[in-house]
Amino acid sequence: MHDPFTGKNCSGFRFRFHVRSLSNLSFYLPIEMKELPQIKQLLQGESPLSVFHCHSKRYAMCALSEIRRRYDFDYWAATEYFIQDINDPDRIVPLILNESQLHVVDIMRKRYTLRQMGRYVISKAQRRCGLTTCIQAYILWMQTFQRSNNSYTCGPNDLHINPLKSNLCRFLKKDFTSFQSGIFLDHIRWFAYFNTFLSPDAIRGRNIGFVHLADMSRWKDPSSKKTRRAYTAAISGVLLEYFTLVLLEGDLPKRKSFDVKRFLREYPQESNPFRIKRLSKAFKNPFFLNEILVADSFPDPYFFHIHIPNPIP
Repeated sequence: MHDPFTGKNCSGFRFRFHVRSLSNLSFYLPIEMKELPQIKQLLQGESPLSVFHCHSKRYAMCALSEIRRRYDFDYWAATEYFIQDINDPDRIVPLILNESQLHVVDIMRKRYTLRQMGRYVISKAQRRCGLTTCIQAYILWMQTFQRSNNSYTCGPNDLHINPLKSNLCRFLKKDFTSFQSGIFLDHIRWFAYFNTFLSPDAIRGRNIGFVHLADMSRWKDPSSKKTRRAYTAAISGVLLEYFTLVLLEGDLPKRKSFDVKRFLREYPQESNPFRIKRLSKAFKNPFFLNEILVADSFPDPYFFHIHIPNPIP
């Protein structure tokens, strides 16, 4: 079981951090924090009060928490990002990652640390696991602390996009009614754009560092001009660097003729290009027809496939 407050079994590469003069607990912090001067000083035995220039352990822990939010998505989501409870829409709860969300974020964080391409096809069983919400929170965190840039999210319709807008407005403490296709993120001075498959307007004159094509299995008619227009709008202005995050996400249709377990045995995680080609043939669905998206757009059309079984092991 993972614990976002201590960092145990959380996403990404981590190291054990135990400073008795600061806390009796052991924390598991992201590996990037090991190079910070404050962390180095604490590991070398310096007093937390002198490192953080404060007069009590409580303020030292607060200072450490502020630094940690910049590098630890799991901790930031559990303390800063609030969403509607899936079982009670009137209740607002912190985003504590479930196993499916943790699985996806863990892969993305590790690949980002290793400077590997941030392009993903995420397939999951037909169930509500909150993956779209988690991805939106991850993009906001990346925009704020890791790679500041504009983001673009496209969903099948307003019914799927509005909850994402609402979560973002709650975090920014802004009025949802004044929300247009793009909202200015005052704290980082970049934009978050939202569109639907029904009206996929391309963003003009701005670079895009994060693209999230949500619930693509609900998009209709993969061969239609509207689908191609949605893809074209999504990739307009996308940066080609390795850290550009492009996510194609949707549900696997229920098909008795398709044995998922056998498929995963035949096409392990290491054979990702073959996975996506096989899936494209198995399901005539725009979710898997990523060659439309990458054609003449990326010099390297390689996408990493993440499969979420039901239930996740």
